[in-house]
Amino acid sequence: MSHFADEWQYQINYNDAIQKELNNNTQSILGYVVKWINQGIGCSKVQDINHIGLMEDRATFQIFSQHIANWIEYKICSKVQVEKTFRTMTIVVDQQNKNGSYYVSMAPLSMLAIHFKQL
Repeated sequence: MSHFADEWQYQINYNDAIQKELNNNTQSILGYVVKWINQGIGCSKVQDINHIGLMEDRATFQIFSQHIANWIEYKICSKVQVEKTFRTMTIVVDQQNKNGSYYVSMAPLSMLAIHFKQL
């Protein structure tokens, strides 16, 4: 394999790893925020990207959001990529919470705007 091919494969794996981490962090942020905003629950069991229930709270939210902000600042990812990931993860969070008695779907852009304005 040529040096170019090795570097190309590394870049693909690197980009995949970045996107997986963005997916996990944005999904966790959204999963926590909807319970906090919609139900007033400050610490709650939130399904992660693999549908495993984890206890999340405001500290987790702050860590994940700062992690994403740092990646944007240091050009590891772009604002556009993060915004697209948030939109994509609203669908995942909607599916994970669709049977919740107080859950309001975030997938429509108008609902997404409401949730983000409250942060």
